[in-house]
Amino acid sequence: MMTKIKMNMIQEYTEMLKSLQKFEEENAEVLEMYSALQDLKSHLDQEIKVWAQENGDVENDTVKITVARPYKKWYDIATIKEDRETWLILRAEEAIKKTIEVDKDIIDALVRDEKINRELVAKAYSEEALTPRVSIKIK
Repeated sequence: MMTKIKMNMIQEYTEMLKSLQKFEEENAEVLEMYSALQDLKSHLDQEIKVWAQENGDVENDTVKITVARPYKKWYDIATIKEDRETWLILRAEEAIKKTIEVDKDIIDALVRDEKINRELVAKAYSEEALTPRVSIKIK
C-alpha cells in the first residue's frame, strides 16, 4: 500500500519530468546547437593537444596550454644482480623492495658513499618517455 508521502513524491517526479520534456521541446534548436558546440570543442581540444605535444606550452589572454612530459624511471635488477657484491650490499641496506623495485634514495646514498659501483648503477638505470599530458585551462 502506498502512503500519501510516496504518492506526493511520485506526483512531483511526474511533474518534473513533464516540465523537463516541455523545456526540451521548446528549446530543441538551442540544445542541438549546444550539443554541436560541445562536439566541436571536443574535436578542437584533441587537435590542440596533438599540436601542443609537438610545439610545447603556449598561452594568450584567454587560454593557457601546458605540456607535462612524464618519464618512467627504473633500475634493471638483472643488471645489478650481475655484480654479486653490489647485489648483497643493496639487499643488506634494504634498497631492494620485493624483487622488482629499487629505492633510488638509498642507491644514491650508497653511490655517494662509494659503497657501490657508480658505473654499474648508471648501466642499470633506464628511463622511458611516457605520453605527454596536455592541460588546457581557461583563464
